[in-house]
Amino acid sequence: MEILNRITGGRLLVAVMVASALVAALFSAAVWTAGQSAQTQQLKTVETQILSMLRDQGLGRITQMIDNAEAAGSLNGTNTVIAVWRGIGARRALLRVSDPGLTEHLERAGFGLSQAQLSGIDYLVSRPDIAALSASWTAPVADTDIVLALRVPTPELVAARRTIISIWGGFLLALAVGVLLHLNHRKQYQTSLQRMTQELDRFSSGDTQVRMADIDTPPELVVLSAQLNSVLDRIEGLVSGLRYLAAHAAHELKTPLQHILSDLEPLAQSADALDRSDRADHMRQTVDKANARLNALMQLFRLEADADIALQPGLDLGALCDLAWDDYLDLYDAKGCNAVITLEPDVRVTADRQLMTLLLDNLLGNAAKYAPDGAQIRLDLSRTQSGFVLSVSNTGGAFPADIRDYAFDRFARARDTADRPGTGLGLSLVHVIAERHGFRARIKDDDSCACVEISGAVE
Repeated sequence: MEILNRITGGRLLVAVMVASALVAALFSAAVWTAGQSAQTQQLKTVETQILSMLRDQGLGRITQMIDNAEAAGSLNGTNTVIAVWRGIGARRALLRVSDPGLTEHLERAGFGLSQAQLSGIDYLVSRPDIAALSASWTAPVADTDIVLALRVPTPELVAARRTIISIWGGFLLALAVGVLLHLNHRKQYQTSLQRMTQELDRFSSGDTQVRMADIDTPPELVVLSAQLNSVLDRIEGLVSGLRYLAAHAAHELKTPLQHILSDLEPLAQSADALDRSDRADHMRQTVDKANARLNALMQLFRLEADADIALQPGLDLGALCDLAWDDYLDLYDAKGCNAVITLEPDVRVTADRQLMTLLLDNLLGNAAKYAPDGAQIRLDLSRTQSGFVLSVSNTGGAFPADIRDYAFDRFARARDTADRPGTGLGLSLVHVIAERHGFRARIKDDDSCACVEISGAVE
């Protein structure tokens, strides 16, 4: 199989044709040998009949048969000529011959089987040594000489010849068709590959909308065309992501830099140490916010770019929720919130620990940010028939109507939360992280609380 994978179409065609030629040659040789054997066997059968007749009925029966054969134009229905001599040496005389025109040629035949051309016609000639063969008979015949000549080729050999011609004719036709098909496929391949190259050049030049769908490719290149389209889609997505990242990074840096620049001159001119400290703190907060937004953007871009994530089998989701919950308890207590956690034990999933921690941090952080003082904040983890459901909710209001349908979009924030700190990327990260794990993130349709649910399969 490895050898076949390395053979090109042309070489494979040559190999198949060489193998076919060898098979055709072997089959032709077998057919020809069978035809010749049938031809020889036919003469041997007549010879056996003549000798049996000579032994059992004597020479008179043979001469009678020759007379009949001469009258009928054939011997026992075959194209066999028979000649009989009687006597020894100088006393040897022709007794009968079914074709007088061949007498002279038959007289010169030697003992055994031979091929000869008599009067311009090919014959298979047999002259048995009757003296030796009849030595064991009851009545030996030492003074009789018989020569048989079978006109060749016989119908069997003619049929064999036609079969061989058909074999090689079919082989040559198959060879011609194979060569034409190979040349046609090669031309199609070259044309299709050339067009693919041209389309890829267009893509490289900046036309990222180019795809191979309009190219009339051979069936064997359809998979390649589909794979190329998939790669081009992926590249276009990465390029779009880079453009998006660059545009938003520039936008996110522009405003903080303007704020810092506006604080630099008053900071430099201020003689009040307290004022300088306040302005420096304000500048640090501005830088921290910018860093947080840029870091969130980078994380989101890496996830959307399908960067490899380290999936860990058997991750205890309940234990992970418990750790993340502990990190936010003090914040919830400070706001006077009623914090409730319910965890079903031994909910294990295949996931990346760091990304799932980031997902929980965003959900629990959003709950702390948007829940009013004294609200209830819940984290629930339960098993279902198909897997698990993880939900984080807070009372004090549901997702506003103006954001509910696109809460997972980047920078999505409700109008009445514009003054609250945040990047507007938290739920986008939650949604992408869930998708990368094969989980589902959704906003629960509940007017009494804001609730985000994550569901997926368990081990």
